Amino acid sequence: MLVFFQQDIFAHVPYFESQVILNISVSQVHYYAVQEPCLREIKIISNGEALYLTFAVPRIERLKDYRPIFELIDPNGKVIERFNTASVEPLSYHEKFGDTFEWIYYEKEFSTQPGTYVLRVISNGPGKFWIAVGRAEKFGLINVFTLPVTVALVRIFHEEFPIVWWGWILLAVLGPGVWGVVSHVRVGG
Repeated sequence: MLVFFQQDIFAHVPYFESQVILNISVSQVHYYAVQEPCLREIKIISNGEALYLTFAVPRIERLKDYRPIFELIDPNGKVIERFNTASVEPLSYHEKFGDTFEWIYYEKEFSTQPGTYVLRVISNGPGKFWIAVGRAEKFGLINVFTLPVTVALVRIFHEEFPIVWWGWILLAVLGPGVWGVVSHVRVGG
């Protein structure tokens, strides 16, 4: 079952290599790189709210045959969902703000009970994947200020040049002012 995105991926707050996912109602995306075939377990803590889950792989030519399997395990140890990405044709998606491309394999919403769920990802070799949870948009001021760095990190994860078109404009506008302040402070003025 594949459902089209209602919002841009970049509406999610990004995290890298998380072992535990909290606040599952808040929109967030978690990026993972796998160096060899392995089993990765990610804990998802639920307070009983719905779990909105998306599973995708960055659209990078060398990853076209990277087809992990994932299982969602409830707090009682029961596998409630098992999904093999080899069994579906992914949805191609272009995230315009960060200018990245994705293969989206899976998107579904689950009812949960309070407790710790485990997302088990079985990788068939080296690769990269990301999972997104939540629908509620919650951003702090720090997220706004760190946005250029965040976009660069996400683009590097996607093996793209780190600065998008709007980043060059930002650098051109803010760069001279920042350089002036730094130069003034260094001189001791």
